[in-house]
Amino acid sequence: ETKNIENNLSNRKMKYAINWLNRAFFGYYIVLCLSVLGFFSTFGILEEFDFIGKRFIGDYGGMEEIWSLTLQIETAICLFIAGLLYLFGKVKNAAVLSVFIALFSVIYRFYFALQSGTMNEFGIVDALVDFVSLSTFCVTSAVPWFFVSDIEHLDSQDYPGSIPSIHDNQSEELMFDALDGDSEDMDQFAVTRPTPPRRRRPMEFFYEGIFLLIGLVLWPITISTHFLLALEIPTRYGTWDMEANALTLLVPLYLLSFLATWVVIRSDREARGGALYAKEKEAYHEFMNQFLALKKAYYERQAKRLNLDDSE
Repeated sequence: ETKNIENNLSNRKMKYAINWLNRAFFGYYIVLCLSVLGFFSTFGILEEFDFIGKRFIGDYGGMEEIWSLTLQIETAICLFIAGLLYLFGKVKNAAVLSVFIALFSVIYRFYFALQSGTMNEFGIVDALVDFVSLSTFCVTSAVPWFFVSDIEHLDSQDYPGSIPSIHDNQSEELMFDALDGDSEDMDQFAVTRPTPPRRRRPMEFFYEGIFLLIGLVLWPITISTHFLLALEIPTRYGTWDMEANALTLLVPLYLLSFLATWVVIRSDREARGGALYAKEKEAYHEFMNQFLALKKAYYERQAKRLNLDDSE
C-alpha cells in the first residue's frame, strides 16, 4: 500500500511537470504567432522578437504583398493551432504540425523567388539563416514529445522482457479453471503470450535525448557555415572565407557536432547491447519456454478429453 501511495505521488508530480511544460510551449508558440503578425514591431515593444517572425515569412524575392500577407496569416494560424495542441497535451501532433509549418514556409518563399528569378541580394544568406533557425525550431518542438515518451516508459516500467501477463492473477485463475478436470468450458487458453523485448531500451531524454537535440541543432549550423565560408557568400556583415575563419568557426563547430554524435552513438550501442538488455532477452526466452510448455500441456489435456468423449 505504501508503495502504491509513493507511485501515485510520483505520477502526480510527473503529470504536473508535463502540464507546465505544455503550458510553457503554448506561451512560446503564442509569442511566435505574435512575432509573425508583427505585433512587437507595430507596438514598439520587444522588437528583438521581430527577428524570429522574419524567419517564417521573410521574403527571398519575387513575392507580392498579397502572397506575403497570405503566408503571414496562414503561418500565424498554424502556430496558434500548434500552441493549442501543446496546451491540450497533443504533443506528437503539435511537433508534426511544427515541422510542416517550417517546410511550408521555406518552400513557399523559394517558389516565388525561383519563379520570378529575382532572388534578393542576401536571399541565399537569409535562406541559410532560416534553415538553421527553423531546424532548431523543429528540434525544440519535439522536446515535449520526447519528454512525455520518456516519462511514460518510466511510469509503466514497460521494459523489454517484462511479462506481466504471466503473473497476472486473473490469467492464472482462468488457466487453472480451464485445466480443472471438473470444468465444462475448456475452449480458451487463458495465458497471454510473452511480449518480445524491444531492439533497444527506451531513450533517456535527460542524457541521450539532450545530446541528440544538440547534434540536430549543431549539424545544420555547421554545414551552413561551411557553405558560407567555402562559397564566400556576401552577407550583411561582410564576406567570410576559409583562410581567415576556418579555425575560429568551422573547427569548433565540427568538434562539438562530432562530440554530440559520438555520445548518441555510444548511448545507442549501450542501449542495444548492455548487460541489462541481455538479461531481458534471457528472461523472455525463459518465459516463452514456460508459455509453450503450458500451451502444450493444455492441448494434450484437450486431446485426452476429446478422446474420452469419443469413447463414451
